[in-house]
Amino acid sequence: MHSEMVAGYFNHIGLKLNENCAKDITLLKHIVARHINRFTYQNTEIYIEGKKSVENRTVPKIDISSLYNALIINQSSGYCLQLNELLSFVLEQIGFNLFRCIAREINQLSTLINEDEIHATHPAHEILVVDIDDSQYLVDVGFGHGSLVQPIRLRAGEHQIHDELYRLVNNQNNWRLDVKVSENWRSLYHFDYHDTKHFDIDHHNDALFKTDQAVPIRDNYLLLGYTKLLSEATERGYLICNNRESAFFRVIKSNKVVEKKVINDFDALSKLASNVFHTTLPNQLSQFLFRK
Repeated sequence: MHSEMVAGYFNHIGLKLNENCAKDITLLKHIVARHINRFTYQNTEIYIEGKKSVENRTVPKIDISSLYNALIINQSSGYCLQLNELLSFVLEQIGFNLFRCIAREINQLSTLINEDEIHATHPAHEILVVDIDDSQYLVDVGFGHGSLVQPIRLRAGEHQIHDELYRLVNNQNNWRLDVKVSENWRSLYHFDYHDTKHFDIDHHNDALFKTDQAVPIRDNYLLLGYTKLLSEATERGYLICNNRESAFFRVIKSNKVVEKKVINDFDALSKLASNVFHTTLPNQLSQFLFRK
């Protein structure tokens, strides 16, 4: 059954895999690039469940059968744990060595970081660390429209990926990933260098929906996002609505905004979600968005 799922995954992302090919960084880069080009991000399910009382929230399963049915059979978008767990399953099945780390979202200028505020938020994100030839690589295909278009060597310092510049900061195995935006460093998330097993990821998934701690992707905004690697350029698009009267759509290519739009009603939001992100927004979202 697992071999059929692996074959179905590679067919879905459009990559033909030779069983005898080396499990090296070149192959990993190809898989990551195809994965982010094929799957889009959305937190719709988390956002809707977060509007309910805790006892009435339904938590989606993230076992491989559930993920395969949702993301490949039903061709749904997914949130971070779903997208990274699907990739981790496939990589392990074909012979890569890896482990998972839980991360806390920061998403603000590095000069404004408040460590107490960071640790007050629920660790709602997941990244992968893949071990290849005695080197380790950070892989993340589920950070909204900020997914990494290729693995980053897990080494403190700056890392150029095509047209984007990243920085890894390490303090006693507590890591932080930053990205350069204009002239400033923006911190994306913090993670501990600690192997987190799947059953622990499952626990974090449950807590993502039910914890009393602050969870930005559940409590603060609806987000749809995509990341594409186009030749040597990176294109990122996102649609965000913060429970307000308007939603905002942006397309960023090579760190420059090339398209932007303000959406003021749910019908326009649904149309854009369908045309750009290839997803259908449930009508029940309309009761939470564009509130006057």
